[in-house]
Amino acid sequence: MADQQELTRYRANLWIRKVPAWLVALLLSAYLAIEYVWPWVVLEQRESDYLKAAMLCHEALSNLEEIQGAAGQFDPPTAQALLKSAMIGSLDCYERRSLRSYLLAQGVNPNHLDVIDTAAALSSQTALPSVVEGLIKQ
Repeated sequence: MADQQELTRYRANLWIRKVPAWLVALLLSAYLAIEYVWPWVVLEQRESDYLKAAMLCHEALSNLEEIQGAAGQFDPPTAQALLKSAMIGSLDCYERRSLRSYLLAQGVNPNHLDVIDTAAALSSQTALPSVVEGLIKQ
């Protein structure tokens, strides 16, 4: 009976002995590369594009807010044309949004993208509360 239990225990642990250490190391390395290295590589390649798109978006939102605030000072056709041009300028936010979605899908940390957004808001000469309100409206 004791021999039977020992044989059962041996067979239960046999699969662990059959897995080579190099295979475990290879799988662990692949996991680490996919989970940690790949998002860093993607962000290194696209960070400047994202920063540029974020800056353009923040400037467009600021311009739109200024035009909406001053629309009463112009005659209706001019105010309408200014609002249309500001709305067209706000399409830059679409590029930032699509690039952000791509980076998030690649595993980039959203907190890092938020830091880039904040840097873009501070580098463009817009008031930070208006930028925050514009991002919330999106």
